[in-house]
Amino acid sequence: MKANELRIGNWINAEVNGIDQYVQVFEINEDTLNGFKGILRTAKGIPLTKHWCERLRMTSSGGVIFKIKVSDDREIQVDLSDIGDMWAYIETVCDYVSLGPCDYVHQLQNIYFTRTGIELKINM
Repeated sequence: MKANELRIGNWINAEVNGIDQYVQVFEINEDTLNGFKGILRTAKGIPLTKHWCERLRMTSSGGVIFKIKVSDDREIQVDLSDIGDMWAYIETVCDYVSLGPCDYVHQLQNIYFTRTGIELKINM
């Protein structure tokens, strides 16, 4: 994983002191994450699953499409049926636009932040 893929506030999977765990980014440099040098070499994205969509307060009508509102007339959608090749979309009353790849929690966090300027809350 590269530092330029992440922002402060992102959640990733990283090995810290020999233990694989979920880590929230609070400090990032070229090869250092949260004060741990070299951690980015083993860091991975957290796969976006039904469980994580629910933790991200996304809603579903029982299927594989999860949604979260970004404004009164717009919502971000992720279709979990294409695992490994998922994309986020924004849907409005008259439009449906691709926002880019979205296989991992940090990617969805970044898309949401770009659209709203607000961090996507996670129920931990």
